[in-house]
Amino acid sequence: MLLGSGYFPPYRSEPVVFDLLVPRSGNLRLRANRERLLKDWLRSKQFRASRLDPEEFGEKVLADCRTGGDFLRLMMDSVAERHNCKRWAVWGPDNLLHMHLIKREIPDALFLHVIRDGRDVAFSLARSGFIRAFPWSGKGGLLVSGSHWMWKTKRGRRLGRLFAADYQEVRYEDLVREPEPTLAGVSEFIGQELPYRTIRDSALGTIGQPNTSFQEEIDRGFDPVGRWKKNLTAA
Repeated sequence: MLLGSGYFPPYRSEPVVFDLLVPRSGNLRLRANRERLLKDWLRSKQFRASRLDPEEFGEKVLADCRTGGDFLRLMMDSVAERHNCKRWAVWGPDNLLHMHLIKREIPDALFLHVIRDGRDVAFSLARSGFIRAFPWSGKGGLLVSGSHWMWKTKRGRRLGRLFAADYQEVRYEDLVREPEPTLAGVSEFIGQELPYRTIRDSALGTIGQPNTSFQEEIDRGFDPVGRWKKNLTAA
């Protein structure tokens, strides 16, 4: 929805900077580690989605990158410049686990935490098999997926309270059922107009084509809210 407003560059991939690239590369103050990060990045679909020039961007990283925050800012500032945008936004639920680090390295960062009913999340994740159970827990996909949701959501909310002025929670169900007033609240928080009609008409990404574990529902009536009521037992 943010990217469909026209005020943010339409970069639709998850950068995985703090949860994957930096832990894999090590201390970026060392040039060898910056080279390792750059090598991994230039082979990734995340880089291809940016459509940046590899040599030009590589020179920036080797010269000016010392932290994951530096890398993300260099990359997204470059993407925003290509699209004549003054701001940028990226997504990724694992960023909830690294909010301290992100805020330290990108002091003006704002966090939008979209929270969905955990029962719908668990049902969807269990069906897709995205969250794998521990070897000793058997199949248990629903319980494992629900536990994953609870852990990540609680941690995000707890850390969010530490950055209360720069953190806002948004209910997924409100975005689906009442998008216009919900976006108005987001607009006020980020200090940026979010024209609902433009977002609706652009239908960017999953707004137009839902990324769902329940593709069979799209033709016969797609409704992602409260699906658990029809499919899960009371237990």
